[in-house]
Amino acid sequence: SADNVVVSTGFINSPGPDNDWAVIELSTDIGNTTGWLGLRWQSNTYNGTSVTNTGYPAVVNGVNTNKQMYKGDGTIMESYTNTLRGTWDASGGNSGGPVYAYYNSTGYTAIGILTSGSSDNTFNQEYPTAYSTATRIILEMYNLFVTYR
Repeated sequence: SADNVVVSTGFINSPGPDNDWAVIELSTDIGNTTGWLGLRWQSNTYNGTSVTNTGYPAVVNGVNTNKQMYKGDGTIMESYTNTLRGTWDASGGNSGGPVYAYYNSTGYTAIGILTSGSSDNTFNQEYPTAYSTATRIILEMYNLFVTYR
């Protein structure tokens, strides 16, 4: 069960993909049992980076998934200060899941948090059918997330 939820104050004041994240603090140390996904931030561009996102969408390409885990692969095409946009496939149910890349030094490593899929134009007005969007993990988020390990 959740003991505490920390929501980005930026999202409370101005909802959008630049600050669409939260931390759910659990009453157990499940990461010590199941392991941790790597975590990374960088100020340099991620353009051209191959990424994956996973989640439990209800529908993929019009087909009911029975809410089984789904993986979308693609490439980051645009890196902004607080968001990443690219060609990985995502739909309703993937939101909040990690967008991650593989690095030799850290293995599978989260670099973003999915906010909208390629078919969800809530935040993707200029790319309503092409790019998925993720909140980019920035230094302040990285430092906070590390304190929960």
